[in-house]
Amino acid sequence: MYLYKAAFASREQLYFTMGHEYLHAGYFKTGLMNSKKQHASIYKWEAQQAKLWGFNEVGYSKRSVTYKQYNNASYDYKKLGFYLLNIKPW
Repeated sequence: MYLYKAAFASREQLYFTMGHEYLHAGYFKTGLMNSKKQHASIYKWEAQQAKLWGFNEVGYSKRSVTYKQYNNASYDYKKLGFYLLNIKPW
């Protein structure tokens, strides 16, 4: 995996970027290969996490809404052991 410079713009952005890629890896590991369904779940996590932290929620919410039609219960990020954090881990 290669991370572009923008991923390091802030600790929050790095957390979102790493979380995004971690979730892709988790879905691939479990055999859930549908990219649109992966992104529906990942963007949902990003939007919810951004809202909790008050971090650039608008951009994440727009992507989540765009992919909402692909939501699928099998692609639940919580099933991968990834949860929303009420406070930042740093």
